[in-house]
This record gives sequence, C-alpha cells and structure tokens, in this order.
Amino acid sequence: MSSPSPSSARLDVTQGPLMGNSVPLSFPETIVGRETDCHLALTDYHEVSRRHARFYWRGGTWCVEDLGSTNGTFVNNVRANPAFSLTDGVVVQMGDFHARFRIDAMSTQVTSSRATQLSPVPPIPYPSNYPLPVAPAPNGPYPLGYPIAPPKNSGLALILSFLFAGLGQLYNGETSKAIPMLIGHFFGALFTLFCFLGAPALLGLWIWSMVDAYQSAERINRESGWPRSY
Repeated sequence: MSSPSPSSARLDVTQGPLMGNSVPLSFPETIVGRETDCHLALTDYHEVSRRHARFYWRGGTWCVEDLGSTNGTFVNNVRANPAFSLTDGVVVQMGDFHARFRIDAMSTQVTSSRATQLSPVPPIPYPSNYPLPVAPAPNGPYPLGYPIAPPKNSGLALILSFLFAGLGQLYNGETSKAIPMLIGHFFGALFTLFCFLGAPALLGLWIWSMVDAYQSAERINRESGWPRSY
C-alpha cells in the first residue's frame, strides 16, 4: 500500500497576491513565512509572521505546525496548536494567506485510518518545545481541537467598559489592566466634582477603556483559536 511522497503535496492558494497559484511542498520540511530565506516566502502577505509555520513529513503523512506566529495557523478553522496532520482538501490559513492542501491522487491511497478530516499529531519541536495540543471539551458542543474556554463576547466587553472603565478588561480576564482603570475612573470622577479640568481626562480614559476592551476580546478569541464567526 502506497502513501504520498513528500514531493506530491502542494498548496492551492485561494486568497491574496498568489491566488490561483499552486505551490508545491518540495522539501520534507518546508518553512513558510514572510522572510525571504523561508522555503516558501510570502513577502506580500502582511498578516503572515516572518517564520510563520512549517509543513513536515512524518510517519507517512504531511503535518503542519505553527511556529509561534502572531495570527496563528488554522486547518479548517481549527487552530493548529501546536500541530495537525493534514489530509487532502483541508483549508490552511496563515494570517491573510489561505490555501487548500492537496495531495497528488495518483500517488495516494487513503486508508480508513486516515478517513478523519483532522488528526492531532505530536510535533517535532522547532526550534524549541511547544505546548501539547489543546484537549477537546468532554461531551461539549465544540469540535475536536477547539479550546475548552468559551469565546469572549466583544460587544459585552465594550458595554461593561461603557458602564465603568475597566469592567470590560475585568471580563476579559486582564486583571492587571482592569484594576488601574477602575481606580483611575473612580478618582477621575471624584476629581471632576471639584475641578472641571478633570472631565477631559476622565472622558479619554472612558473611551480608551471601551476601545481596548473590544479589541482585547477580539484578540483573545483569535489567539485561543476561535474562528471569526463567534
């Protein structure tokens, strides 16, 4: 029974400057990133990190591993944390780079053991050890590979900071940021009672708290591996 060789895999790009191109994975380990010395240099994709991810051949299958990138690596909207094995047709997203992973059908015989769409695999550390794959929620409503913690509601975080600066950050779990904001809002309101000049500072803190709470909730969801449609 045959399995795909390292040279039989490719990425069919579906978004951005390289859209429509088919990029072969010609090496048993292919580093992808924005730096020009990467095997696959995505210099025109601004949301791709300098050394974003690597595709590597292991145990008769292709795998992808995120290399600590800013925007993460996703396979069918599931974060590769830290690595996933790949099957033909899955969608790989690295920042604003989207592509469909393909294996040459002439050199592939898919067995029943590879019938699942996504299979977590232990990564080969590069360049240092990475955390173990995220455990699935037991009997939960989320697919395998999703984080156990529910997503943050960015709208709710904004509303809480609208009521009192710092409450949105407290909801997001950013205690070190929330406490100074709560104290600043309290003393700013107190100072405004005796001096009108305190009002602009209080207004600035209030607006900044709302914007920061919303953006932080979005960032936490993105870094936790939740797709945008939450």
